[in-house]
Amino acid sequence: MKKTSVSVAFSCLFLLSQGQNIGINTTSPQASFDVKGNYRVGGATRYMTFDTLTGSLHVRVGSAGVTPFSPSAFVAESSNHTYLSLLSMSASGFESGIIFGNESSNASGSIIYGNSFTPNGFQFRNNGNQIRMVLDNAGRLGINVSNPAFKLDVNGDMRLTGPLALNADKGSAGQVIQSNGPTSAPSWVSSSNILYNNTDMVTGTVITVPAFQSLFIPGLSYAFTIPGNAKVLLTFNVRVNPPSCLACGNSEAALEIVSDGNHLRAFVQYVPNGANGMLSGSHLIVYGPGTHSIQILATAYYHDVTFGSPDGALFQDTMTIQVIPQ
Repeated sequence: MKKTSVSVAFSCLFLLSQGQNIGINTTSPQASFDVKGNYRVGGATRYMTFDTLTGSLHVRVGSAGVTPFSPSAFVAESSNHTYLSLLSMSASGFESGIIFGNESSNASGSIIYGNSFTPNGFQFRNNGNQIRMVLDNAGRLGINVSNPAFKLDVNGDMRLTGPLALNADKGSAGQVIQSNGPTSAPSWVSSSNILYNNTDMVTGTVITVPAFQSLFIPGLSYAFTIPGNAKVLLTFNVRVNPPSCLACGNSEAALEIVSDGNHLRAFVQYVPNGANGMLSGSHLIVYGPGTHSIQILATAYYHDVTFGSPDGALFQDTMTIQVIPQ
């Protein structure tokens, strides 16, 4: 037996010295050391196995208690936390990542960390290794955006199939999203909330306009500021009181809408002297961004005319303004 052992050892040394291959479980080794079948390297609970027939590498640091998915080319298993570490010198401009390929391309998709265009961030690529999604180092996620400027920056269509919660509020049926400015979170509001908040009414006071003169009615004026284009629906009701006289005929009263110094539209009514009338009208005005004003100008013809209701609150003269943003 001792002689045989020395002979085998000498034979192996001779084969290695001649540059020939050594095969285990094969008569035609394809490499310097060629093993056909499974082999195991390591200790009792921490070891590595490699199946040369299937090409599966299994690294074990304990047991996870489940059978690995098959087929898997690489399995890392542990009874504790398990990580896959990819280390590179990002300060020198080197990235790290996982590359996915197929029969058409050896880099069809990838997950890349530390690319020079996304330092300390992730790039998610597919379909020819094109960048589709980016998570930058500030936690901003860009979909079809390579340089996101917001926490979620989407270039393209977006579909939501479940409830949308604003500050944990899912809203109620029929409500719409309202912007509360660049520094505040949006909120759910009624679909008519814009009209509710942008509708106002002012009341006028009594004024007597001499014949063939014009005066603005006190109180029937309104100023407002809008950030963008808007339409304003204006309605008014003003009581007209001509003088009481015999054989004086009718008095002519006119109300004119004046906005930003421009005379827009006039409303005229003939009222028998000694009688009372109500002059009403409405008008739709288109405005651009900025601060605007609206006034009601009263004109009397032929006789002095009193505009307004001396009877008190029951017959108050009013002007209602509805600002409708574009």
